[in-house]
Amino acid sequence: MQLWGIDGPGNIPVGFVIVLTAVLLFTGLGRRTLSKVGNQTYEGGVIDKWGGFHEGKYGSVPFYRVLIEKKSGERIQAVISSDEYQRVRVGMIATRNGAQLQFREAPRSVSGVNATNF
Repeated sequence: MQLWGIDGPGNIPVGFVIVLTAVLLFTGLGRRTLSKVGNQTYEGGVIDKWGGFHEGKYGSVPFYRVLIEKKSGERIQAVISSDEYQRVRVGMIATRNGAQLQFREAPRSVSGVNATNF
């Protein structure tokens, strides 16, 4: 059996299947939409936040991110500052208008449960 060549009429080469599978995985087909958006306008709920460190030539550099889900289900990863990271909580409403990203508390219902109607 040949890896890259056709080993008989009607047979798909194994190498071709491996390459095709790798391309589909790396292009993100079949995954939920995750966008990195710069200067768009949107509104959604903060569903996760995290931070970490990038290792660079001159040492570690911290980074902070939030994951925002729009009403359509699209998820957007946004870069935030360390001050915003300290202030932002999961469940808040995020609004981006151009380059400005703002966070506000979600409205509360009478029972005290967050109303996530963005």
